[in-house]
Amino acid sequence: MLVQLLHQNNNLLPYLYEKVLLSDETVLKSPSLARELLETALHSLETVYMIIDGLDECDHDEKRGIISWFRSMIDMVPESDSDSLRCIFISQDDGDIGKLLSKYPRIQITAEDMTPDIQSYAAIWSRRIQEKFELSDERREFITSTVTDRAKGKKMNQVRKTI
Repeated sequence: MLVQLLHQNNNLLPYLYEKVLLSDETVLKSPSLARELLETALHSLETVYMIIDGLDECDHDEKRGIISWFRSMIDMVPESDSDSLRCIFISQDDGDIGKLLSKYPRIQITAEDMTPDIQSYAAIWSRRIQEKFELSDERREFITSTVTDRAKGKKMNQVRKTI
């Protein structure tokens, strides 16, 4: 995240370099230093939109700490300037995340919501596979339906036999 913010504001480089030298860390390991650097980088830009994905893969305490810190950063932004810092968390709702983000707007996307997109994507790629390997239309349709069904969590017992 820091590297991405640095690309947006090269003037951060001397500050970040100085902080790294003073920290005696060759690799950023300190959560408090990471928060300090990130906070400074976020405040150095007029507008920041962040996408944070995969928090459901963190342990409970890490998840809580990350979400709480970002919430505090967002809550500090004056309402008149609310567009200056936006953050979207993309995650599976594992219970913790739902509770930690309960005060904020939420969009729930289900497997059924994604099925048309997955089917379209599979159809495009199955055509390419069909052309490359000179497959029949029946085989191409099978590939499309198999990919779509597996994305929904269905197991296909016949896949081994047919492909």
